[in-house]
Amino acid sequence: MAPGDLHAALLDRAGRWVAPGVVAGFAERVDGFATTTSTDFNVLALGRRPEAMAQAVNRVLDLHAASSSSTATASRTSCRCRSAAS
Repeated sequence: MAPGDLHAALLDRAGRWVAPGVVAGFAERVDGFATTTSTDFNVLALGRRPEAMAQAVNRVLDLHAASSSSTATASRTSCRCRSAAS
């Protein structure tokens, strides 16, 4: 990948699917970033390092599970993300 390119992944919160991609020319200093602020409320991860992306996704899932008062929602978000390198 060229400088400034990032790995991208849209992940189902329940761990059923991952849609990988690349974002070109954006935020070359981001090791790993994850958010649930997307149009479908799944998890979007961006980063240069897949390990950092996995760590960011797991943190988002932990925060969501901790803030959830519903057992059904907490169990739905209990998947764990790991990079292909780990």
